[in-house]
Amino acid sequence: MKLGRILFPVCFIFCLSTALGAAEVAFPYGRFSLKLPPLENPYPGFGGYFTTISLGQKTALWNPASLAKLKLSEFSWDTFIGAGHSSGTKTSRVDEPSGSIDWSGDPASTARINYGIYFREEAAIPANAPTEAVDINSRVDSQTSGSGLNFSAAQRVNDWLVVGFSTRNPIDADADIGGIFPATGKIFADLHGFRSDDLLVKSDGVLQYTFHSGGVITTMETTSPVWIGFLSQEVSVPVQNLIELRNNLKIDAPFVGTIAASHQKFHAGLNYIPISASGSINNDVRAVVPESATDQYLYVPNFDPNDPNAGGNWMVDPDLYGTSAGYSKKQITLPSGELVANAKYRGFYQGNTSRFDLGMMYDVNEWITVGLMLENLTGSKVTLQGSGLSAYYSYRQVNTAEAETLFQPGSSSNWSPISNNWFTSYEAGATKLMLEEEKTISLPKRLRYGVAFKRPFLIALDWEQNHSPITLKLSDNPQDVVISDLNFLHLGIESQLFSMPVIIRSGLTWLFKPSVSGLTADQQKGVNDAFSMLGGLPVKFDLGTTFNMWDYKVDGNCGISALSLINAMQFDSTSLNLGKTVFAGLAVARDPWTIAYQAEFDPLSTAAAYGVKTKDAGERKFEMSDVRLVQTIGLTYRF
Repeated sequence: MKLGRILFPVCFIFCLSTALGAAEVAFPYGRFSLKLPPLENPYPGFGGYFTTISLGQKTALWNPASLAKLKLSEFSWDTFIGAGHSSGTKTSRVDEPSGSIDWSGDPASTARINYGIYFREEAAIPANAPTEAVDINSRVDSQTSGSGLNFSAAQRVNDWLVVGFSTRNPIDADADIGGIFPATGKIFADLHGFRSDDLLVKSDGVLQYTFHSGGVITTMETTSPVWIGFLSQEVSVPVQNLIELRNNLKIDAPFVGTIAASHQKFHAGLNYIPISASGSINNDVRAVVPESATDQYLYVPNFDPNDPNAGGNWMVDPDLYGTSAGYSKKQITLPSGELVANAKYRGFYQGNTSRFDLGMMYDVNEWITVGLMLENLTGSKVTLQGSGLSAYYSYRQVNTAEAETLFQPGSSSNWSPISNNWFTSYEAGATKLMLEEEKTISLPKRLRYGVAFKRPFLIALDWEQNHSPITLKLSDNPQDVVISDLNFLHLGIESQLFSMPVIIRSGLTWLFKPSVSGLTADQQKGVNDAFSMLGGLPVKFDLGTTFNMWDYKVDGNCGISALSLINAMQFDSTSLNLGKTVFAGLAVARDPWTIAYQAEFDPLSTAAAYGVKTKDAGERKFEMSDVRLVQTIGLTYRF
């Protein structure tokens, strides 16, 4: 194995890989922010997205035709009153890598390179210190807050026409990570058994050299081991890794405009929803040799390799080959304070579209209603146009031209291992790093139809067909995973509890087995097993109770849901309620007034709170104190 293929390439490239992959070790600071519109739950405890339930503008997204049943006017206002927040320091223990490489090419040789990558500043590493487990402290700050307040209003214009309007604040997510991560590469060279061209160091430390002069080949060797400072040498290459990752995603559907009309028992309505989306990607990782880095030195035998007489004098004089006096210093110049590697992944995307919903309802009689909802009637798509796109990594190449004769007598007294020649690549392996100039995202297109019976108690039943497949890219799958044929059954029940002034409600959403392609055999078996017993899985459950107390109605409700995850994968901004996985609420109503409070589980801040906890005795337990909530209060006036 050639020396030039091992010595500095090992040290330098390993440091660069640490620089470009330092995110996998630790970050000194991370800030994660999620801004959400006020939370919505039009019919607490009953479930959602029923085509036959009418609660004014609140249920316009369920079915715009429901607005046609508004008596006269409706006004509502919702805002955040509390948000989830977590901050703390997470300590990660990271093992500094080290190893050993045989560089002689002779299996019987003991010549080796021992290397270590230290996640510390060079000045903090004691002489001859081994690598060790290093504690790295990372600061994490997570915040979920409101992006504004929601307001809605609806008004009956005449006997057959109603118009409504509601504002909807954006979903705004930020993820920022930054800091400086040190990495110092050290190489410890043991030359016992080393061979390079005419130079041989035997395993006992005796140096042998073959001279070529005038056609005569002469081999000489020392009578005892050479100077230990030549046999064991050390080189350090410190690198500071500057990490700046700033990413933002904003999805905005600023308002919903609704118009609904009635003719006898038939009602129809239309929603108009403008939608815009933008994304900012600004990721930069730089590797810099710090200004404090000093040039390194190697020792080489100080004789002329073309002069056998001078070499012979050196070979027989222990005051030369056995001490530092017989060796010259080879200076290894490091580019102190200079950039040696860089990776960028940045760009900006923006696009907009409009969504139209068409809904219809028909009252068969006083206690039976049927409904139909065509969500995203025109199959709208958001086309995100990219600008300022850049994705590449580059580094200064390692100069191996002189490395082959690095320890040869009479070789150059100066070597710059890090050249000024830059190598730039736009792909990692076979994967191109380029950002797409244009990205088209199809909004979910759904068909819902159902029926509601009001006697002997209220029961609503809806069937939903989701015509938009979900495409997932999984690292362990050779092809994209596509989930299609998503069908849901929505069931809601409301009934008075015997003759008591108590009303109970319950809702259930059931997902039937979808079609999934692109899975491995084991993954497909897991999907089949999950749906094998009942042919489906519950994805949302609601429970609510209303107490009639004199002139007041007091309502309590709770529920769990996985629908927000499905909505997120389908880029559904109007139905996307990221906090609505576990939720509860309380409402008080009197005459036309209703005031409602909602508290919902905040997965982002809760995960951050749990992540920064200190482990006791090697164990970390989830506790109620880790839970973070987002809270909303709303006021509705309907008459």
